[in-house]
Amino acid sequence: MPAGTWQGQTFTPKNDDQFLGDSAGGTVLDGTGTSGMLTDGWDNAVTGVVIDSLTVKGYQADHLDNPDCEPGGGFPQVETGNGWIIRNSTFQNSGCTGVSVFGGITFTNNRVTNNQKLGLFCYANLPGAAENMLFQGNEIDGNNQGHYRQDDTPAGIKCFGYLNGNPQTVTIENNYVHDNLASGIWLDTAINGATVQGNTIISNSVNGIHYEVSSGPCDISHNVINGNGTGPFYPSRNVINNGSGIYISTSGGCNVHDNNVSAPAGSWGPIYMQCDLRSDAPLNACTNVAIYSNTVTFGSNSVDTLLYGFNNNSGVIPTGSYSDNNQFYDTVDTSQQHWLWNTTPYVADTWSEYRSATGQDTHSTLTAGNASAPGCTMIGCSGSGW
Repeated sequence: MPAGTWQGQTFTPKNDDQFLGDSAGGTVLDGTGTSGMLTDGWDNAVTGVVIDSLTVKGYQADHLDNPDCEPGGGFPQVETGNGWIIRNSTFQNSGCTGVSVFGGITFTNNRVTNNQKLGLFCYANLPGAAENMLFQGNEIDGNNQGHYRQDDTPAGIKCFGYLNGNPQTVTIENNYVHDNLASGIWLDTAINGATVQGNTIISNSVNGIHYEVSSGPCDISHNVINGNGTGPFYPSRNVINNGSGIYISTSGGCNVHDNNVSAPAGSWGPIYMQCDLRSDAPLNACTNVAIYSNTVTFGSNSVDTLLYGFNNNSGVIPTGSYSDNNQFYDTVDTSQQHWLWNTTPYVADTWSEYRSATGQDTHSTLTAGNASAPGCTMIGCSGSGW
């Protein structure tokens, strides 16, 4: 497809079709004012499609400020199918969701920006889905322009797992996820084969990474995570008032390691695990969560913020869960009360009180100073560390 702008195009592809735009990025499919999506792969059982070097924008215009967009990950500009490859493309200014991913897919080196609710939504474990979902080297930013409920679905990328379906692995690596008016990366419900590695995740309104009601295995590692969890928030739409760098919510079987996480004043904290009494909790909730070898920086403190550890509202014994071999830094002083483990309500201890009472972080260190990584301005720039 040559450079140029095509207005309001919609189509149903055939298996193995390729849509190749101008390599300089000048091929634009503009759905501004158009109801519906550009194309739908899953519902039409279309496989093996390639989308390369296209800009897709403005579709689903009829869902701008429409309550139909509120729940779930519906009304995308593009809905994929098994074996799709999407690369080197931009998806922006959707009236609801930028791209919905169904089936096994490779999604690389794209930009997903300024969509009204979700940037990317992936529906994992669907019956008939191919095994792997890969999201690599993308820039995902500025999504939830419609200020939808931040405790429901909005995120830079959100994956939701179909219960009792076909297990899929979800790999999110070397992406630049920033300035979303919601959480950056949110893996919610039965995402039981997750790798979140090598990403730079900065300045998202709520959580940097949120792993929720899933049983693992899960590996969250080698990410740079800073400046998340301080808003803006929309109290007229929900009750969220801060977020964490990494938030493990009623989940198990997850390794959280070798990340550089900093928590600014006004956020909930750098790495936080919570277990609640929920009907959808996995059987291993809050067990076998290992938090180790991370570099963690606390900003200035305020009441009920900058907490590190595990708050337990469920009564579950956190068998196999621990925190150790981390390096902590405090930009204010080392006497602050940041730490808690297997407690309820939120009662934080000083460093010495916490280690003495819980036996956690025996081999960890606490130093005055700042070891936060600055983030980056290019796609996938965090590489394999920081």
